[in-house]
Amino acid sequence: RLEAAAAVMPHPDKERTGGEDAMFKLTRSFGVFDGVGGWADAGIDAGLYSRSLAEHTSAALERRIGKSAGPVDLVGALREGVHRVRHQGSCTACIVHIAEDGKFSALNVGDSGFRVLRANRHVDGMLALALQSASTQQQHYFNCPLQLGTGSRDLPEHGDRYSGALHPGDILLLATDGCFDNLFDNEITELLAPEHRAGLPAAHLATLLGRAARAASLQTTRRTPFSASAREHGYNFPGGKVDDVTVLCVRILDGEELPAPQMS
Repeated sequence: RLEAAAAVMPHPDKERTGGEDAMFKLTRSFGVFDGVGGWADAGIDAGLYSRSLAEHTSAALERRIGKSAGPVDLVGALREGVHRVRHQGSCTACIVHIAEDGKFSALNVGDSGFRVLRANRHVDGMLALALQSASTQQQHYFNCPLQLGTGSRDLPEHGDRYSGALHPGDILLLATDGCFDNLFDNEITELLAPEHRAGLPAAHLATLLGRAARAASLQTTRRTPFSASAREHGYNFPGGKVDDVTVLCVRILDGEELPAPQMS
């Protein structure tokens, strides 16, 4: 049994249009999409593209789930979604499907992504969350992610594919870079661990994480994943990166324990 909820927080300057992030939440399939903000320079709202891609990809997934008893074709569903979008723009994409037996498959294109957090017992007897699996960012160069859409040569087939399984008590997070650019993985686990121990719902966890990412993004001297990456690439960009923030949290409430996830 799964419990899922999302928190979507547009960039403070883009609240009127709803920002450029998008997401979908089906019974066992989930996705997040981040419209590329550079399109605004051409007067194009990339949020229209990301929301349309989310809509068409989720519909394509539903059709595939209903027809196939085997693994769900995430690449095919995302390819169909891209084909059906009629707006200009481009976006990143991360989609995950969880089968009835707890096995999951994931596809990530660009710098959105997912995390699997697992409860482990600390030496003091307290339950703590540990990072079990994570996607990696795909970028052409610093701050230029792989993206799907108008004028891009990137394709769903270019995305990283992952597979594995989820255990009872696990948390699956899907988020756009507005979260992962501003919070390190250890900060995420430390923030969510006490809430998870208390059995608080997915909606609370998603909102808590989203608000923490937004708060970090507004700090000008804080060390963040984005500022650390900027330094590695020769840029001076201290503090957080203000952006749309989307966090989709899935709590795994029951199911069989299976081997840890691996990337293919």
